[in-house]
Amino acid sequence: MLLGAAMKKTVPALMLIQILLVTLFLVVNVPTSEAVSEAPQQQWSKTYPDIVGYDRWILQTIDGGYLLLWANYGDSVFSVLKTDSSGNPQWNQSYSVEISGYSQNVIQTSDGGYAVAATYQKQFLLLKIDELGNQQWNKTYTVPGSGHARAIIQTRDGGYALLGTGTQPATPPESSVVAWLVKTDSQGNEEWRQNLGTNSPKSLVQTSDGGYAVAKDFLFDLVKLDSNGTVEWSRTYVDRDKNEVSSVVQTSDGGFALAGYIWRRIDGGNTYAALVKTDANGLAQWVQYYGVGFADSMIKTADGGFALACNGRLVKADANGSEQWEILSGASYVVQTTDGGYALSAAVKINDNEWGTGLTKLDRDPALPPVSPTPTASPTSNPENNPSEFIAVGVAVAAVFIAFVAAALLVYFKKRKR
Repeated sequence: MLLGAAMKKTVPALMLIQILLVTLFLVVNVPTSEAVSEAPQQQWSKTYPDIVGYDRWILQTIDGGYLLLWANYGDSVFSVLKTDSSGNPQWNQSYSVEISGYSQNVIQTSDGGYAVAATYQKQFLLLKIDELGNQQWNKTYTVPGSGHARAIIQTRDGGYALLGTGTQPATPPESSVVAWLVKTDSQGNEEWRQNLGTNSPKSLVQTSDGGYAVAKDFLFDLVKLDSNGTVEWSRTYVDRDKNEVSSVVQTSDGGFALAGYIWRRIDGGNTYAALVKTDANGLAQWVQYYGVGFADSMIKTADGGFALACNGRLVKADANGSEQWEILSGASYVVQTTDGGYALSAAVKINDNEWGTGLTKLDRDPALPPVSPTPTASPTSNPENNPSEFIAVGVAVAAVFIAFVAAALLVYFKKRKR
């Protein structure tokens, strides 16, 4: 009987303690933010009437500004416009060589200047300019047939890798286009070159092991090379030739993602903007489609996802290729900015007889994780100005209070049992 009476008094106490502990768990684990899928808002937009051409590649410079590259093929001239972080022009330089604008053609170099891949008299041209656009030096590289440079990267050793095409005699259905990769030192002196087989190369990336990956048409070809230019493997991801690839990136898991368009036998057949993901050995893992059209360019985003300029739309996808948001942008090229936003370039019709280039800046992507608060100079802070800090303080106070009450109840019922 005494045991039964004691249990009757102890059970409610234990239940109360359990309730308090569960409440503490729930309070501590209250989510302070939710996943978002809305698109970023436009921050500002600029139009440059004097920039008229076919290709408007864009990059963000190390000073927070932007560089726009465009070409007038008829005049065999390409030009570079440098702006500040608000899109206001700072300088504009033109160069009398034909540029090939099929993929990335201009990069910022480790010395703060720029390097441009162009074409001169059927040769690859590497043009090095300083931070104000003044030419420092140029080198040409002759490949068999008609050379046409298409992409450039700066390599980890300070040199450069140029991707482009040459030609060869061919009988249909064989391709007359041959892909070439040329590696140079920091002064543009050739170190080695590699023939990558037929079909047009479009995009190039240096891989985490110091090698290279090249994306080619028309079967979504991916070629992996080692650091000396020796081909390690080559894969294709579609089985018909009505396809084009625009971009390749290496993903955080060591694999690759290729963007472009793939022809699908749906509703009579059409091309769809597509993203193909592979593992580190080039074996396909998944493919995602983003509506009828094509992907002019694709970048890897700060959260491990992807942003694609697709047929006048900007599409943001997560690391699995699932679409998170989409906006109409008119953009052909996209870069992610240092603040987590995006900058877009596109052709803009100014009036019936005039075209120019538009540069649009978007706010930080809401799909990215929130920015950690920057510590202030003061050793104290005001929780009212920081909601997340206010919640953290409240949780800590509640936890201490609940723990105190639970301990007091345990002591009380131990005394009652005596």
